[in-house]
Amino acid sequence: MLKIDIHTHILPENWPDLKERYGYGGFIQLEHHGPGCARMLQDGKLFREIEADCWDA
Repeated sequence: MLKIDIHTHILPENWPDLKERYGYGGFIQLEHHGPGCARMLQDGKLFREIEADCWDA
């Protein structure tokens, strides 16, 4: 049977430093670097670039 996955990602514009909160890494952090642009970082390494449509829906 053919399955099609259709979904979206809606993120908050900012969120807390979860590594600081829980004491271990692996969490994604947002680094805003321009109007409507942010980098998703995992342990300080680029994971993905995103735009405002992810948090300003």
